[in-house]
Amino acid sequence: KGGEGKGGGGGGGNSMISGDAQQKKHLFQGVVRKRAVEIHNKGDLHSLFAYGIFGKGSLSKSKPMHSTPNEVLILLLEEAFFLSGFVRCLEIYRELDEKGNDMNGELREIKKRQRLKPSDTWKLFCKLEPSFPERYAVYHHFRSRGWIVKSGLKFGADYLLYTGSPEIVHAAYSVIIHSRDFDQARKTQNTDSFQLLDIASLERLTQLSLNAAKKLVCNIN
Repeated sequence: KGGEGKGGGGGGGNSMISGDAQQKKHLFQGVVRKRAVEIHNKGDLHSLFAYGIFGKGSLSKSKPMHSTPNEVLILLLEEAFFLSGFVRCLEIYRELDEKGNDMNGELREIKKRQRLKPSDTWKLFCKLEPSFPERYAVYHHFRSRGWIVKSGLKFGADYLLYTGSPEIVHAAYSVIIHSRDFDQARKTQNTDSFQLLDIASLERLTQLSLNAAKKLVCNIN
């Protein structure tokens, strides 16, 4: 159902992380902020985007700009966990507020970073985004098959699938995630009540995808 082939060539976008980042086993570092992970190191944020088209610039439409000093790279939670738990090239930290004394002996708030284990990262991401397990499963499915996966919020979808950098090519597919509660269905013996998408909603999504020149992929459980 959708994504029957791998992402096509797109200027090196098919590799998970390529080039020097893999050869030197460099570990990138990111900090959890709200419902995303931020990369602050200038070399890291440009490398992550250049090598794998991960994330987007906080002050840019897509690729972070070298001329913008305050820009950071924003990773979706799914992107961050993919890089941390699957590619194993990203260390994820969270900031903890603590009380501490400054040089004048006055009490003040200080920030302390705590590195998260993959299991702790998963728990935290599920707390921040209850639908994270379903979203990550879909993200991992397509990303590991060579697609560049980006947020589809702008087009009313969960994800957009690209064969290369979004700066070069348009998205080939839009992806809608719709999960069903099979445990509840088994309890009630009424699977008919779990409609994936009603006809009106499907029609609106199809029309939106057509207007944006994208194919629609849906019914992923």
